[in-house]
Amino acid sequence: MVAWPCSWFLWSSGGGVNLAVAVVLLWASALGSVVAIVAPMRRQEARRC
Repeated sequence: MVAWPCSWFLWSSGGGVNLAVAVVLLWASALGSVVAIVAPMRRQEARRC
């Protein structure tokens, strides 16, 4: 939740390093969201087998 405003701030401030950090932060946030959705589904599948 904090990653999006921070990355927006970094993105708007410009500069090569700031843009790179913003992109990494957004990718990490997206990956965390996917893991948070998929992990419980995987645990339920493992219990069923």
